[in-house]
Amino acid sequence: MRNEQSVALALCPRWGTSGPPISLAYLAGALRKRGHAVAAFDLNVEFVAEHRAFLERQETDADLWGYPEKYRTLIEPLMYPYLRKWADRILRAEPAAVCFSTYWSNRYPTHALAQLIKERDSSVRIIMGGPDCAVAENGEATVREPYVDAIVHGEGEGPLVEVLAAGARPVPGALVKRGSDILSHDQPSEPVRLDSLPFPDFSVFELASYDTRHVLPLVTSRGCFAQCVFCVERVMWPSFRMRSPANVVSEMRYQEHRHRVRMFQFTDSIINGSPSHLKELCCVLGDARLSWYGNARLDAFMKPPLLHLMKDSGCHHLIYGIESGSQRVLYHMRKGYSVQTMSRVLRDTWHAGIGTEVNFIIGFPGETEQDFRTTLDFVREHSGYIDFACVVGTCSIIPGTTLETHYRSFGIEYDGTQAWRSADGTNTPAVREARLSRLLEVLEQEGITHLNGKRKTSKVTPTMSS
Repeated sequence: MRNEQSVALALCPRWGTSGPPISLAYLAGALRKRGHAVAAFDLNVEFVAEHRAFLERQETDADLWGYPEKYRTLIEPLMYPYLRKWADRILRAEPAAVCFSTYWSNRYPTHALAQLIKERDSSVRIIMGGPDCAVAENGEATVREPYVDAIVHGEGEGPLVEVLAAGARPVPGALVKRGSDILSHDQPSEPVRLDSLPFPDFSVFELASYDTRHVLPLVTSRGCFAQCVFCVERVMWPSFRMRSPANVVSEMRYQEHRHRVRMFQFTDSIINGSPSHLKELCCVLGDARLSWYGNARLDAFMKPPLLHLMKDSGCHHLIYGIESGSQRVLYHMRKGYSVQTMSRVLRDTWHAGIGTEVNFIIGFPGETEQDFRTTLDFVREHSGYIDFACVVGTCSIIPGTTLETHYRSFGIEYDGTQAWRSADGTNTPAVREARLSRLLEVLEQEGITHLNGKRKTSKVTPTMSS
């Protein structure tokens, strides 16, 4: 007999495989605290393991996963046998509800699997959440699908528990279906107090299946205060919040004891959203002999005393969003810092003994050939201070961002796909791809490892974008 408290959490391809999905781990912890039996299915890691060579060849072509024509032609034939097998496996767990974590990159297999499950057992509730369910993206369209019963369009831990308990009643932070009606709550969901959340439950995953099996993801904050026009963080997380340093270290000790790990990936948008908070965290970590790394802004306060404190607290490497070496392009991106500051922070980080990974965005609207050459010059001048290029790609337009909602003010023609072009015809998909190839050539000439090519020796542990 089915346990009405039984919940299945599922992640379809395609997503990163560097470590277990922390979003599902947080949901598992929250659900178990409320008495639910939880089974988690990271279907992505299985698919990637069997098709890694094919996927690596297609690494730079995100269009394969994001657009229906290419997906149906090249991916769906590989995916279909898996979908049937996965539906059988999930239903054997006899869940009362199946909850999917959805992203732009896994939208089509997620919906196909949800439809299969609903066809085989109409009594199972299908609930979707994640970035692709944001109201600014596809949330309202998703909940209208006949096989979807509800969506969570913001932080999931609180609303998901309430959706499961409320049945077909309105819940803050969710859209719930009652017959053909879509019910929304008058009040938005309150931002979750991060210290109140149960620690992520990674016991629902086979940790040996991941690339960095001795590393676990960890959150110290949610949101971002920056104004970058290409980023969706401020849409997904309207408020920037931090966990207390004591709570963070308590989790690190808990996960170390439970899973025998001593390296943590801080998955925050920025770990240095508050210099005083970062200093306090480093002091609390002290001589804990735990290692960590994460994303950081190249802000002016990142100076040698703080960087050496971070190194002493176990900071292994930092991931910086350089994006461009042109000050003019950085201004239009609203990055909020100067090329001179980027240069100084990169050097100071390296001299402090902290590894450096960097990200680049090629072909941002308004980028000229001279701007791009300036970026190449920046790479050449700073190659000795860059260990790894983590994310190197052409400029994508993400729904809900300032770049998408005000695209005309950036002088571009946009039809909802990544085939956007500048109104004057100087910035096209072909131009962006050509510039990307040139940047990758320079990275290789300078001996900088990057995900788009073969791995080389690096003093930092490369991480996959996720």
